[in-house]
Amino acid sequence: AVNNVLGIPEKDFIRECSGSYLLKKYSIPGNTCEGYLFPDTYLFTKGVNAETVVNTMLERFFSQFPKNSFVENKTGFSMKEYIILASIIEKEAVVDNERPVIAGIFYNRLEKGMHLQSCATVLYAMGETGGRVITYTECEFDSPYNTYKYPGLPPMPICSPGRESIEASLNPDENEY
Repeated sequence: AVNNVLGIPEKDFIRECSGSYLLKKYSIPGNTCEGYLFPDTYLFTKGVNAETVVNTMLERFFSQFPKNSFVENKTGFSMKEYIILASIIEKEAVVDNERPVIAGIFYNRLEKGMHLQSCATVLYAMGETGGRVITYTECEFDSPYNTYKYPGLPPMPICSPGRESIEASLNPDENEY
């Protein structure tokens, strides 16, 4: 809604999200800020530019989750991997209290070398935002984001997760699912 409310062209916003200056400033791995733009309510003055918006969202992310929040777990996750998993949890969960359970399930699958089998990652690969179960044919869609076809985490986050999904990624429920 940035381009609708603030009048910032989508291409300008995307350019800022992939700008090397901000990626380097915040030590964000990869070629985009996707996953690190903290979803929240922001107040901006009319005429604000894309750089200010993206920088503000990144500042909020790292004020809520400083880099030392992402300690290496038994799976050996880095900050990037926690955020990738949190982004999948964000798209899979319907209510907040199921997020740690979903995280626990994904960790169990990763530890066993299983595929994550997330519809959300396949829909992302196909250019959709989610909200539905994929078909058997769609399970064969060839993309590194297809967690039915390829084991482990996809290469990058599929959205910018909220606080509850990040916390679930950091503190999964220990379960047998």
